Amino acid sequence: MAGCGGVITLAFFGLQAIFPILHWGFGPEKVLLPIIFAPAAQVEETTVSYRRTVKLAENMQLLNPSLTNDAALTEALTLVIQQRRIELLAKELQVEEITPINEDDASLDAYENAGWSQKNIERFVKEPHELLLATTDAVLASPTLQEPGMVARDSLMQKLEEGMPFADVATRFSDDPSASVGGDLDYLNEAEAPQWMQTVFTEEAYKPIFAESEASFWILRREDEVLGSDGVTYVRVRGIAVLKRTLSDVLSERASEYPAKIYVW
Repeated sequence: MAGCGGVITLAFFGLQAIFPILHWGFGPEKVLLPIIFAPAAQVEETTVSYRRTVKLAENMQLLNPSLTNDAALTEALTLVIQQRRIELLAKELQVEEITPINEDDASLDAYENAGWSQKNIERFVKEPHELLLATTDAVLASPTLQEPGMVARDSLMQKLEEGMPFADVATRFSDDPSASVGGDLDYLNEAEAPQWMQTVFTEEAYKPIFAESEASFWILRREDEVLGSDGVTYVRVRGIAVLKRTLSDVLSERASEYPAKIYVW
């Protein structure tokens, strides 16, 4: 019996090694997937399972039947690695408020029409996308991750305080398209300007102030004003923008610093 147990144990661990190497799991042998615990990759000290990767690959072939097993597995592996990176970052940022995707969302139709089960749509589409959106917002709101942008903004304010002309700073350093015209954001009226820009209308002329939009840190300055033909006062506004770090920026940086270890070939 001991010998039989040893053979069973060897067979079990043999399966863990053989499946990822040979890319099994797409034919009749997929009935064995529930007992396959071998990892497909390691991402920042955590693993993503071969079983999950193959299941996603099978579903991707339903969306695109022309995909070969190898191509489907490669695409699935790329996606599960990215999803794991987002999961880890979300945990680090303590992401808790997640807005669920509506069950009637038209973006889910393609998966349903391709024959994906509701369980797989939930597991591979809805939950990852909901977490992606929540983590995107968390990255933009993180003081730690956005510190480089705030430091850059402060250094540009210092240049202004030292006497460098606003238009020159904007032209040389602003991340906004208006840099090509010295940061000129045109004549704006208070009622139509975005909420993040409102404070510029109450400041004294030519005094640079900080502002923050969803995507950027700003230095704004109001200049001259004119009375429009509609009887509304329009203020000329200039701005210098420093783009915030995005989720894509953070993920790319971490992928470079902590490359995934791939066990499937």
